[in-house]
Amino acid sequence: MSNNELSPKELALINNIISKLQIHMDKTEQTLYSLSATLGFEYQPFYRLMKNKKLPTISSIAMITEHLQCSIEDLISDKILVEVSLIDSIENIQTLEVTETTKVPMLIQEYLPYIHNTFVALKIEALEHLQIEHYKLYCKIDQINTDGVFIARYQGQIVEFNVISTSSTFIIVENDNNEQRIPQDQIEPIAKFFNNLLLFEAGNDYLQGVKQ
Repeated sequence: MSNNELSPKELALINNIISKLQIHMDKTEQTLYSLSATLGFEYQPFYRLMKNKKLPTISSIAMITEHLQCSIEDLISDKILVEVSLIDSIENIQTLEVTETTKVPMLIQEYLPYIHNTFVALKIEALEHLQIEHYKLYCKIDQINTDGVFIARYQGQIVEFNVISTSSTFIIVENDNNEQRIPQDQIEPIAKFFNNLLLFEAGNDYLQGVKQ
């Protein structure tokens, strides 16, 4: 089957598989050739999958899922499972005194800029009657070079900043509608806010809707 004969849905699924393999190669510093050897593929069929977007066989998909330790559903999804460390207090975000870990599905395109970052989730509250826990999800960083919400060590304390502008020497933070200019060398960056995270108790069923 030629690439032109693939339906848009088939092409999207293949692109999802390719993206996850490329992420894996990047994180493990493998080449296409070494990954094909690791998976037990002949190089040419693997090359055709990755470069020409040829439909993989069922046996090929099974080998890929076994190597990536995921299900077929996870492999073809437009989301990728990312391991996240769970912590109970902001002080533990630097030492990473982890209470437990979980895997969180993130959209591939949102995850791509952060494939070499460690993710950590800070517990905000527990909605016990719903058996849901609310976390704030952060990625660990070592510099502030964009706007956003950051956790950093500043003047001996771990604080959260809303950064509205940056340069190589300063960041500008907003606090109660006031702007403050802080030299970069006075800040030890720790993490950048990524998104809110809700964790549900396993085995409980929920319906999810969007309020119009």
